[in-house]
Amino acid sequence: AQGALVRECRCLPEHQNNALFPFLTMLQHHWGIASTRTDEEAQEKLAVGLKAAGEEVSTLLPLFASWLNIKFQEQHYTQLTQTPEEQKALLFGALQRILSTLDANNPFLLVLEDLHWLDPTSTEFVTQLLAQLKGHRLLLLMTTRPNFTNPWAGDLYEQINLETLPEEAVGFLVRATLSADSVEDQAIAYILDRTDGIPLFVEEMTSMLKESKYLIEEREVYKLVDNIEDQSVPSTLADLLNARLDRMASAKETAQLAAAIGREFDYELLLKASQKNEDKVLADLDQLTKADLVYRQKSGQGANYIFRHALIRDAAYDGMVTAHRQSIHENLGKTIETHFPEMLENTPMEPARHYAGANNHEKAVQLGTSALDKQINISGNLEAIGITNQVRNWIECIPDEVVSTEKKLIVNTKVMPAVMTINGYGDNSLEKLVEENEQYMKQLKKQKGFEESELEDHSLKTQWTKFQKEHWTSNGAEAEKIGTESLAQAIQAYQEASEKKEYQRAERLKVFMMALRNMLGQRVWFNGSPEGAIQLHEGAYRLYDDGKDVEPMRAYGVDGKVQYYVMASVPYMTMGMPHKAMRMVNDALAYAKKIDHAPSTTFAYIHWILVYYKMGDLEAVINKSEEYFQLWVGKPGEPFATNFIKMLYYSAIGQPEESTRIIDMMVDSGQPSAISWYMHYACCSYMELGKTALESSNLLAQKHFKTAYDLIKKYLDKVVEIKEYAGFPFIFLTMARTIHFYPDGEDNPVESISYFLNQAISYASEHKTRLYQLEALNFYLWRVLEYPEQYTNQEVAEVIDRMEQLIHEMKEHPEVETDIPYPQWEKAMALIKRAYYKAA
Repeated sequence: AQGALVRECRCLPEHQNNALFPFLTMLQHHWGIASTRTDEEAQEKLAVGLKAAGEEVSTLLPLFASWLNIKFQEQHYTQLTQTPEEQKALLFGALQRILSTLDANNPFLLVLEDLHWLDPTSTEFVTQLLAQLKGHRLLLLMTTRPNFTNPWAGDLYEQINLETLPEEAVGFLVRATLSADSVEDQAIAYILDRTDGIPLFVEEMTSMLKESKYLIEEREVYKLVDNIEDQSVPSTLADLLNARLDRMASAKETAQLAAAIGREFDYELLLKASQKNEDKVLADLDQLTKADLVYRQKSGQGANYIFRHALIRDAAYDGMVTAHRQSIHENLGKTIETHFPEMLENTPMEPARHYAGANNHEKAVQLGTSALDKQINISGNLEAIGITNQVRNWIECIPDEVVSTEKKLIVNTKVMPAVMTINGYGDNSLEKLVEENEQYMKQLKKQKGFEESELEDHSLKTQWTKFQKEHWTSNGAEAEKIGTESLAQAIQAYQEASEKKEYQRAERLKVFMMALRNMLGQRVWFNGSPEGAIQLHEGAYRLYDDGKDVEPMRAYGVDGKVQYYVMASVPYMTMGMPHKAMRMVNDALAYAKKIDHAPSTTFAYIHWILVYYKMGDLEAVINKSEEYFQLWVGKPGEPFATNFIKMLYYSAIGQPEESTRIIDMMVDSGQPSAISWYMHYACCSYMELGKTALESSNLLAQKHFKTAYDLIKKYLDKVVEIKEYAGFPFIFLTMARTIHFYPDGEDNPVESISYFLNQAISYASEHKTRLYQLEALNFYLWRVLEYPEQYTNQEVAEVIDRMEQLIHEMKEHPEVETDIPYPQWEKAMALIKRAYYKAA
């Protein structure tokens, strides 16, 4: 890298759940932010750095400041209004541009060290960075241990697997370590034999032999002493490193304290936690630096150091006896709490890790739970799950069974929304969390002195998750049973709390009722009652308070207002109010972004796309899908619900085979709920491909038509089996349409088409889903007009009469929209006009 700028981003084991740690830490040092004393100074350095990089300071400074935990003056800058995903996309874009042009005039080498400790968000960023490297004078060099699983596409990089060093390279490294031109061949062979050619081992063995005077210089040539085989030379790297530390007397104590902090350690924390005065600590660090065991990365304000290699840090740490190690960790935890409030607030896992190392597991769990809350609040779902796994390990070490059980219940309840977002509702890990929580609550109820009211919040959220699982895995009857019973219990408890003026409890119950009413509304709609669904949705919306309910609702993974807009929009649309539905999904997306809530934003996108797809606006569907994909697709932490958008998107762009692949995956994973909608659009996409192909190849057209027919035949019984009644009208209509285009699959296609159309119309009439009824009648009327020879005069008259009745009913209904045009209504008007003209 001679003549080029080199910057290093280092991953550390203690920061595996600290989003973008290696990149943001590097920029803090590069821009001089790490050496500032105040937030004002840090803000100034950040502004200078962003301006020098050619970035829009007014937009990006608040964003970078929030990620760097810098408190800044807001009056001169744009307030952050984006969702977490949009903020992350904005941050990723800026980081990519900054790194690509960090030294605009020269080639630039960026080293990303120890990928095996890379956090999930950095993994996501590297994916984007690799894809955009071409055309930039940037070389990205990444190092890792062999156990790292590479998540990136092979065409984005060249992988070099390092072998142990051969004798020639060992000789070069030995001479470099000794700063000598000549070393005896016997000495090099001895070092190679002892170290197996492992570079760090070679360096440390060479240094130890020299320090112990086993490797001496005679006449400008280094050679081994004659009795080397009689000497006590450590046989392992760990023993070797510990032997070196042992020879450093008091500096070893400072090295062990530093090792407890981590591979990278802050000088101020080291000094505050040390029992020595500053002069002695500095002398120890100087000795460790001269011994090439640690490097000083930065001096002055915010000075910090790093062990030259992770194994050196491990040797210093593992060399402590258990009691001493625990004492050091206890001291570090207390030091952080007393002297470093910003670390306690911003990175609570740091003191948590020290208290765990001190066997103070209750304190560790308390701080780890705070870290979990922070990640959930910023939609860091993968990090949240990682933190939960660590905290659960600490909880297992708490001897008090009641305390341990309660802590596990708390952590499980908190992480449920993150697990649902990442893995979906049918995931086994979610089911396990529900089962564990039910068991924990039973255990706690048996404990003397443990009030059942203390479990109410956990019980509500566990019931909520249980309901969600049954709902999305299409156990409709069980879902409605759980939801109805839970809602009745919550209403009774809410009334009791209100009468007793237990206002906090009443608020918690109100939030639960909002979430459950909306989801239960969707289940009732799936079960064939859009009017009943709307009653539940409207009831939830009346409870919502913009000023108070945004934050409490996050615990349920949804926002009550967004949930109302999106879930009520589809029943309203199907009942004949599509423009109202369009307004609702637009309001939902705007509000979800305003309150900065990722899961709500995802559900708003899904329903926006669903409604606009039904209105036939494929361009809007494609654009909105791609807008969403910029936030999530292909990145760690991608919500499971993204699959719903993918199914619609692939159908819209004419790639229904991809939609079908996802439908198969959803069904195979035990989450078939709502597949009737997505299968409908996949079949329609195949049919559109077939109609287009008719212009050039009848054979290809028939292939597409058959694929649509086979797909709906494959899953029609499944939709009926799971009793997804709301989907019956259009799934039967789709069956009729596929038979129209591919009649070869039926013995009597005309009879089959009439049967399925009558089924579609019958169910739509029963459900009062007038839009679906209109669509089915449109196709039926088109067929009898287009193929009169296939129908009797009576059948033609009956279809026309049913269409007239529906049009009259829709015109007379006070809420049904007929004055504002939309595709289904316009088509119905054109068809009825054609029928009148033909009759005349």
